[in-house]
Order: sequence, then C-alpha cells, then structure tokens
Amino acid sequence: MSEMSVEKQMMVYTIHELIEKLKNYIIDLEQVRAVCKEQHGIQTIENIDFERGNCITYKDHMASKLDLTISFCLSILIDRKGNCISTLTENRAQASIP
Repeated sequence: MSEMSVEKQMMVYTIHELIEKLKNYIIDLEQVRAVCKEQHGIQTIENIDFERGNCITYKDHMASKLDLTISFCLSILIDRKGNCISTLTENRAQASIP
C-alpha cells in the first residue's frame, strides 16, 4: 500500500473541494449552451453532466479545467451506398422524406 504525505493529502482534498465549488456554483450553463450554439450550431442541449475537474496552468496562469459531457440530438443523412451526405441539428431545416 502506498502512503501519501499529510501535505499531499491536504492538497488533493483542497483541489477536490475547489472543483466541487466550481462545479456547483460557478459553471454558467447558459454560457456552455451559448458556446455550443455559436461554435457548433447546436441549438438544443438535452443534458450537461460534469465528469471530472483539475487545476492546470494555461498560458502561465492557474486555471480550473472542468470536463463536461454534453448530450444533444443529431440526425445523420446517409445515401444508398452508406456514405454520410449531411448532418442535421435541430436548428437546421428538416429533410423531406420521400
């Protein structure tokens, strides 16, 4: 069994507590939805789940990295040969069904 120093245990606990606070209070879900809409064309988010978090350095600054799983509906159009010809999210017009 490996032993962890009290200092390292305290650091791990402190990081865990920070991530929990960020996850529960600071995450602006509307901002996540806006990024999905603006950058990826996804209008409707079905679910946002927090997976894990960590403290990192980003461009020489301390930052909190939160990994999210985001669920949304996506339709894929496939031709008769099995090739993907298009994808449709809810904000795009529905394809006509022959």
